[in-house]
Amino acid sequence: MSRDQHVNVELLEGRLVISIGIDTLATAVRWMPSIDDAFDEVEGKYIETEITDADKLAEAIAEQIDDEEEDGTTLVHRMIDKAALRAIENGAEGIITADEKLRELKRQRKRAAKSNPEPHP
Repeated sequence: MSRDQHVNVELLEGRLVISIGIDTLATAVRWMPSIDDAFDEVEGKYIETEITDADKLAEAIAEQIDDEEEDGTTLVHRMIDKAALRAIENGAEGIITADEKLRELKRQRKRAAKSNPEPHP
């Protein structure tokens, strides 16, 4: 893979692999909406954010991605949680949630109660 590889998510040998080229990462950071250019009123022009060392920036970002909160979670954990929830909400196969299992259990109990009504005293 090259330094200008776009974000890539793939299943590879039993792993979910997320990768991005370092130069692509630097470009993405440069154009992040939350990093505004500054306006120089004297010159009457905008001063743009500049990436001076993509490798050092990538290293700093990797450290932040891997930084653990007090409970041991990282940005990646939260990203996976959000992606998994979205997948479930969109009907992902391969999972039966506890809520779905409970609904099915209640349906089974209701059917069983109809089939075997309790005798009235």
